[in-house]
Amino acid sequence: MLQVAAYLGSSDCVCKLELPMSSVWLMTLVRCMLCTRPISGLDKMTQDRIASLLLQAFLHIVPAPGETHTFSSKLQFHLHPMVGNSAAGDSSLVRGLLVEVQDNSPWDHHRCPEQLVLKRDPNGKIVTALFDISMAGDPSDGYPDGLHLESDVPLGLVDVEGVMVGRILEMVEYVVRQGVGFVGCQKCVHRRVKSYCEGQGVVMLDRLSSVYMNAVKNVTGGEVISSFSLNYPSSWWGALNSITPMVIQDKRFLILEGSSPQATLVLHCNSDVEADELVPLCRGIVSILEMSLYHPHVVYGGGCMETMLGAYLQQKLRDGVTSETLAQLQCDRRTYISVINMIVTSFDLVARYLGRAGGLVVSDLSTHHCWQFPSVDELEGMSQDQQTSVLAIKACSCGAVALSELPHGCQWRCLHPGEVVPSVLMEAAGRIGLSPMVEQDSRRRSHCVSAIDLSFMKMKAVELSGELASSLLRIAYVLRAAT
Repeated sequence: MLQVAAYLGSSDCVCKLELPMSSVWLMTLVRCMLCTRPISGLDKMTQDRIASLLLQAFLHIVPAPGETHTFSSKLQFHLHPMVGNSAAGDSSLVRGLLVEVQDNSPWDHHRCPEQLVLKRDPNGKIVTALFDISMAGDPSDGYPDGLHLESDVPLGLVDVEGVMVGRILEMVEYVVRQGVGFVGCQKCVHRRVKSYCEGQGVVMLDRLSSVYMNAVKNVTGGEVISSFSLNYPSSWWGALNSITPMVIQDKRFLILEGSSPQATLVLHCNSDVEADELVPLCRGIVSILEMSLYHPHVVYGGGCMETMLGAYLQQKLRDGVTSETLAQLQCDRRTYISVINMIVTSFDLVARYLGRAGGLVVSDLSTHHCWQFPSVDELEGMSQDQQTSVLAIKACSCGAVALSELPHGCQWRCLHPGEVVPSVLMEAAGRIGLSPMVEQDSRRRSHCVSAIDLSFMKMKAVELSGELASSLLRIAYVLRAAT
């Protein structure tokens, strides 16, 4: 398997091609990845909708040529699932970071206002400050810097909470005087502190999760403050270009937009099961799109890569194996041939299940692509003209090769174990190119690759399968030795 992985990574691999960075090819790649999870039962229109949103998100967060990420080396893609009475086709894309607003925010008693009166600096930016310490004034959360409770002072004579809130307010007043217009806090904030910020035109968001805090830090470019002080360096502040209120299904959100490109996919799901499947899938698709920037090569999908790799291994067998190779592998010629045949059979099994269910799955011996044809019963129930009409516009599983492009008399190999290619298919396929209707029907076929996979991911998958097989063989050897 390591030899196969090395072949996939080489420039001689015939099932690999360079990925053009065009919307058509990227959309094809996204669609193919999105169709790998059939549990949620998304129809084609919904799949195209989500694929389009994911591609839009990726293109939005990718820096333009010559630009670099401002605050983070990783593309900033966020996903917010909305589970309830809504379908996945209702999903939408938000350009920016979408942050849910807690119900106790002082300015959202009813609904988010259409616009917020925002405090900006002379450059039009909204200065931000982020804290991961409690501002609730609760003594159990600890005391602000410089405060401590003397052991000989009775608790009933001291308003500990009031003193703590007063010290927190002093710190917040200092922050506001520095021109800060947005304060985010990972923990709770006292209502007096919130009311003060509201009166000063400062947006205060509390109870941000650690995930939100990291995302807000990236979008603002500021530092997270973990102590109370009246002398913070200005380099700790961040900045936002805009803060926009938004309401989705009676839930209130803020859209934060900064200098670094951010995108949030609002993914609607009917159930938690659908969300559990689609959320990691969508994250993985964007990660693979990002990986394509560094490894811009794809392989034929739909089982074509597997049948082509099988043909490569069979050609290796025909070329013969050297004694040096056998010595390196520490096996005899018979074992080597047996293992290669088993790998080819495994590739055939994968190719069969990558296509549509039912019908015949075969491989041609000219290009070694994978093909799915109607079943024998269906073909025998058609007239010769009907067979020719159906097969004239037929393409391989990945869409790269049309049946009419194969040489006349091309031979076939059945991927079903123990079966041969039926004569009715060979006769029907042999008539392609000899019938006058083929040229007309071929023009109606949209000839393009319709199924692709990222070459780097396939290569890693082949390497992993080889390592797994090797580990299983070692375990089996140990068990046999123990008995």
